[in-house]
Amino acid sequence: VLRLMELALVLCVKQPSFFAEVVRIYPLLPAPVQAAMQKHVTPVARSVGPNSTVLLDVLRTYPHGADTLVMAILRILIDKGHTQALAELVRDLVDTRSLDVEYLLPLVPHLDRDAMLHALPRVVSVLADGSEEHKVAVHRLFQTLVAPAMQAAGAETASEHPTTTASLTPVELLVLLHVHEKEIGLKAALVAVQLCFSMSEVFRSDVLTAVLNRLVEEDPLPVLFMRTAIMATKSFRTLGSYVSTSLRARLVHEAIWREPGRTA
Repeated sequence: VLRLMELALVLCVKQPSFFAEVVRIYPLLPAPVQAAMQKHVTPVARSVGPNSTVLLDVLRTYPHGADTLVMAILRILIDKGHTQALAELVRDLVDTRSLDVEYLLPLVPHLDRDAMLHALPRVVSVLADGSEEHKVAVHRLFQTLVAPAMQAAGAETASEHPTTTASLTPVELLVLLHVHEKEIGLKAALVAVQLCFSMSEVFRSDVLTAVLNRLVEEDPLPVLFMRTAIMATKSFRTLGSYVSTSLRARLVHEAIWREPGRTA
């Protein structure tokens, strides 16, 4: 059986359409054979690579029970290289087949802008478990997303407008984390905001001023708003007078004390 399986997998290298048959019969195989297939599929999937539209189409419509094989192949493809087609496939599987959102995390920058904005809150929600691995991965993602805007803006100012379809300005990113705090989860959103503040060369005082100006106009005001304002003044003492005068006047005008939880 193993020899036949290995032959079938070798044929997949020459003809990726054979993957459809491999994936089809996988749920029907005994557990030991499934385990062996997951092991032997590694070099085959690596050889075919993430640019094979035939393989990606097979993975998009895999049958029930083939989840473990598909996930093994996806891990290999993601390690091999990041492409927009692979990112779109993984996004679709996260949305329609309950694939773990972790698979999408390294691929977010390769989505188009609308898809990236839609996926980002769900991806950031992985921070809820508090693991250092996820913090490092999300921090790296944030750096990748804001890098084009920062390069275009230069060292003096942070542009308010993204330079590519798969990027965000620092202002856009931090505003998004607050506006979508419920979808992300407050715990994960707070960790994400703290990651942004750790990137002090990116989230400078002018960026934070622009963020606070945008957020104060939100209705309702994000729960994390006051925490962010406090962190901003602690990080940049020059913002103290701005928060205590201009921002406070706007908050009084909005009657913030009438919104439960916003002043905590």
